[in-house]
Formats: sequence, C-alpha cells, structure tokens
Amino acid sequence: MVKALVEAQDLCGQLIDERHAARAEAQRAALRVRVLENSLAFKLGSAVLDAVRSARGFLRLPGALIAVVRYWRARQGLPEEGCFEAPVERPDMPGSDLVRAWHMERRPSAPTVLAELKVATVVDGFTRSCLAPDCRLLDLPASDYERMIDGFQPHLLFVESAWRGKDGAWMHKINPLSQELVRLVDACRRRGIPTVFWSKEDPSHFDGFIDAAGLFDHVLTTDLDCVERYRAALGHERVGVLGFACQPRIHNPVEEVGRRIAAGFAGSWYAQYPERSRDFEELVASVLDVMPVEIYDRNHGRNDPAFEFPHRFRKMIRGSLPYERIDEAYKACAFSITVNTIKTSPSMFARRVLELLASNTIAVSNHSVALESTFGDIVVMAARDDVQERLRWLRDSGEARNRLRLRGLREVMMHHTASRRLAEVARVAVGHIPSTVTRVHVVAQARSAAEMERVIDAFRAQRWPQKSLLLVVPEPFGKGDSIAEDVRLACGEAAHVRVGAWIAEGDWVAPWHERDYYGPCYLLDLMLATQYAEAPAIGKSACFVLHEGRPRLEGGGAPYREGSPLRLRSSILQSTQLHDRELIDLVNDTEADVANDMRGLSVDEFGYCRFGAGSRVSSVDVD
Repeated sequence: MVKALVEAQDLCGQLIDERHAARAEAQRAALRVRVLENSLAFKLGSAVLDAVRSARGFLRLPGALIAVVRYWRARQGLPEEGCFEAPVERPDMPGSDLVRAWHMERRPSAPTVLAELKVATVVDGFTRSCLAPDCRLLDLPASDYERMIDGFQPHLLFVESAWRGKDGAWMHKINPLSQELVRLVDACRRRGIPTVFWSKEDPSHFDGFIDAAGLFDHVLTTDLDCVERYRAALGHERVGVLGFACQPRIHNPVEEVGRRIAAGFAGSWYAQYPERSRDFEELVASVLDVMPVEIYDRNHGRNDPAFEFPHRFRKMIRGSLPYERIDEAYKACAFSITVNTIKTSPSMFARRVLELLASNTIAVSNHSVALESTFGDIVVMAARDDVQERLRWLRDSGEARNRLRLRGLREVMMHHTASRRLAEVARVAVGHIPSTVTRVHVVAQARSAAEMERVIDAFRAQRWPQKSLLLVVPEPFGKGDSIAEDVRLACGEAAHVRVGAWIAEGDWVAPWHERDYYGPCYLLDLMLATQYAEAPAIGKSACFVLHEGRPRLEGGGAPYREGSPLRLRSSILQSTQLHDRELIDLVNDTEADVANDMRGLSVDEFGYCRFGAGSRVSSVDVD
C-alpha cells in the first residue's frame, strides 16, 4: 500500500509538471503568434490570400493594400498621406540622422569563443558584475574615450538604460539623451563598431529612453510587448528581447552554513508605488501564517520616509547588506520573497528571481505573467488559492523543498546565465559564437553483454549533450572496438593505457559502477555545477541507496558544501586528477568503492541510486 501511494504521488507530481510545461509552452506560442500577426509580411500575405480565396476579397484588395501601406508608413515614422513625400525628420529623435546615414559595411567578425568577446560598455553596477566574468569588458567614461576604444578595439558597444554608469559618469546623460551619448555612438560608427542598446527599464520607462534607443543599430528590451512600439517609433526591424540573467560565479548554491526555515526579503520599500506596496503586504501576510519573515532593508538607516518600511514591519528588519554580500541574505533562509512591479509583461520579471533560484532558494512572488510562463510552479505564486497549503508542505518536507530547489537551479543554470545572454547579444551584433560545452567522459566496467547494454542505455539517456562512454570489457562481445562515435570499448592491453591517452586535458571524467542507477539528469546536474565550482571533484555526499527493494537516503553530508567526502562512483573529476592512472585501476577502484578520502563539492542527492541498476527507482529523479 505504501509503495502504491509513493508511486501515485510520483505520478501526480509528474502530471503536474507536464501540465505546467504545456501551459508555459502554450503561452510562449501565443506570444510568438502575437508578434507574427503584427509583422508586415503577415499583414501583406493575409491581404493577398483573401484576394485569391474569393471575389469579394479580390475587390477589397486595393483597400487592404492601402491599409498595409499606411501601417508600414506609421512604423517607418512617415506621413500618413502623400506616398511620394520625402521622409520627415522627427524632432523627438535627436541623432537619428546618424542611424539613417550609416550602413553596416565594416561589421567585425565574431571571436571563436565567448571569453574573447570584447565589449565596450555603459552600464550600471549590477549589469557590469553580471557580464564581466564571461567576456572582456571595457567601461567607457562620458568623454576622452576615443583612445581607449582604439586601444581596446571592441567587437561591439553595449549601452543599457543606465541611471549612473561607472562612478556616476553617465548620470542624466542617457535619460535624457545627451550629446555625450550621441558623440560616443558616432565614434563607434565611424570605426565600424556595431552598437546595441538594452532597455532594462521597459515598459515603465519606455518614453524616457526612446531617444537614446534611436541612436543604435540594434535595440533589445526586457519586455516583449515593447518590441512593436520600438519598431514603430524607430522605423526599423532590428529590435528584439533580452532578459535578465544570473552570474553563476556570484549567485550559486554553494553555502557555508545551514539555512533557517524562514522567508527572507532583500530589497526596499517604495512608498511611491502603492500597488507594489499592497502586493508586498499581502505576500508577507500570507507567508507569516506559515513561517517567520526576515527583511534585509537596502535603505536601512537612510531616514527617508519614501523608503522607510512601515512600523508593522520594523521587528522583521535584520539590517542591511551591500550588493557584494547580498548572497548572504539570499542563502540565509530556505525561502525568499520577491515583488514584481511589472506584472502583465509576457517576458519581463525581476532580476532578483534569477539570483534567488541560482542561489538554491525557493522564490515566493506576487503574480507575474512572465514568471508563470517561464517557470510554471517552480516559483511559488502568492496569488494562487493554495499558496499557504503549498508553503506548509514545503516547510515540513525537506525532500519536497530540495526537489523544487533543484528544478529552479537547473532551469536557471541551463537557460538564464550571463554567458547565454552575452551570446544572444553577440549573435545580434557580430554573428554566432560557437558554444563551448565542456565534455564529460563516462568510464565504466562491464563483464557481460547484458551489463554492457545496461550501461550504454543509461548513458544514452543522459541529457548532457557533450559526453562519451569508455567501457572496460573482458571482450568486445562481438561489437568491435567502437560501438558508435561516442561509445568506445577497451579490452586487453587497451585497459592498461593511461587515462590521459584517452581523455583530453580540461575535460571531466565520470566513473560509473555497473550496479548503480544513473538517472537522465545525473550528468546534467553535475556538469552544470562546473559553471560555479572550482573544486577538482563534484559529487553526491548524500545519495539514495537501494535497501530491500526501495531507495533510501543515506549519508549525512550537507549539499552544496565544499570539502565534502565523495565516492568515485557518484562523482565527476577533472581529467588532470586521473591523467596518469591506468583505466583498469580507475574502474577497479570504482568497483571496490575505495578512495573515500576524496573530497570536493557535494551537490543534490537526486538522480542516482547506489545498487539501483535494473530496478525501478525513478522516484529518485527530478526530471
């Protein structure tokens, strides 16, 4: 009966995940349809198709084409009537003549790797700290920058809707538009350097930054609903969406102390946004019935009534933390509250959500269309009727908490990192830069054809794309030395060759035990950790072990701690750690379960079960 209940619970959870994934995909499809229907090509094609289908449509074709022309002229900023009039320069677009007078004839070629991308920037501190670890970045002052540009030779200029820029040099120079920005864009244009403007303040400050956006070759926005507004205002199609990102080297799950079962909030009170304030109060009220709330006030001690938390929140305030230490607030509690001021945008949500999920913290938010379509139930939405019931369940079940945290961490590390956003910017401005996905080599031993097939099946199911399998076998079992390009067999003398002869330096090695279960996300979760971990080994200090036919969690090691004891059979290692070892020694040590003195970063407990090969242990997976 208990087993049936567990299986039913697993099936229910899987169906809920599939429902949320389907809903998110439907919302994304609806957004793509909306953009397509607003495109000039769609409107023109619809007019022609209607004319072909019926006589009435044919008679209406001239009027339909006139409507399409008017739509096109409105997007180009041209007069409504008089199709042969010269374009009128709009007085609200200073510097737009620079854009119209220049064509991308000297577009620089993209570097071969993202780390070599040279980006000249005008950005605020949050964006700078996010981008700097993944590219070569040059902060530009508001003057005397031409020699800096000539010496640096950037691939592109990236300017965001910044309020200050580095050291406040660009305060009041982007909004409102200044001659300093006009001259900077002109200096880059004369050198054939592509220019990109990113408005991270849309839709709230669209009107404030539209003049600046008009200077640039390419415009990116956080809000999908603003894309058509930009295209209509700027008169070109070079507008796209660029979301926020997390920087794994700053925001990651690695922690030094345990977490309190409480909900933190690292932010500010904004009296000038009454709707946001109401949402915050409702969020706190919902959470307080379930667990304590701790506030890290960004404006603590400022003594400004506009940013001062009301008296009823004072006892929750734990002081303030600078941004450089904000991870301490993110990791102090298992849960964290975040408030989205923009709630109806299909793509825009608070940057903090990504930072929280990357920090392995459960995010509790007010309702947001973008959050729901992007993350489904990974983010706890306070607007749902069952929010308190769900919070109590997560509060009381450590396994449920850890499963949800892993789903959020995986989603962010796969799709919302700074390196991914940089690659998107580079693709727009200079072309595609090939992704550099680190390769991992599974090394295992198989004594029979059945064992070999079982290991190969588990390997094939792995979701990490760059992988290979090296099987040490007593004989090829009629398969030859290579079953496929990514599966090789080593038998006889080949098993005594050094690991370094088989595996390139810089790759990772995953020793597998043929009796263990490796779920589809096993390699994925371990390899994603290489984005933020510098440890020579990454593995599972705590894991599931098959006991009397059922998986049982064993091992007392805390997850995401450095210096944790690890086992070869449930870890990945940098190839340099094994370079001089013979293959046969590595697989024998894995089989004997030795080297328990190996230490590294421990991660989650899921996706693996010792002695679980061939058993139905999918309940250990978080897929």
